[in-house]
Order: sequence, then C-alpha cells, then structure tokens
Amino acid sequence: MIETSTITGIDIREEVLFVLRYYSFFRYPLKVEEVHGSCPAECSLSRVIDILKELVDNRIIYACNTYYSLSSDSQEGATTRKKGKE
Repeated sequence: MIETSTITGIDIREEVLFVLRYYSFFRYPLKVEEVHGSCPAECSLSRVIDILKELVDNRIIYACNTYYSLSSDSQEGATTRKKGKE
C-alpha cells in the first residue's frame, strides 16, 4: 500500500528513498533523524522508522548500526562518520 502525505499527496516511501539516493551520491549514510529531517513529506519520525525497517527487511536499503544507506558498504561510511564525530 502506498502511503501519501495528506497535505502534499507525496508518497512518503519514495521520499525516503529519494533522500537516501541523494546522500548516497556522496557516500554519506544517514541516521533516522537525518532522513526524517531531510524528507519533504510531512510524516512522523515513527513512520520514517517503520519505512526504513521495511526497506531493510526487503533488502532495498542497508543498515549499519544507526545508519542507513542504499549501498551495501554502508559500514565503511558509518565508520567514517563516527571517526569524524570524535
């Protein structure tokens, strides 16, 4: 079932994928809060979490610790991001 934002009519799942596609160009995995904050569709954080879990379960995206990416090498990007925060 396609869920759309009631205000904009935007497919929330596609918007989440769009955000991940954009950041994958830079090999930059995102945390849940970053995906939510970058998503133009109005939706709750819990809905974004559900969508990310569904996409991981269907092997459309990858998760490494608290980071999400379209690339299977997301662990490398997550490690790089963690080092940058230290």
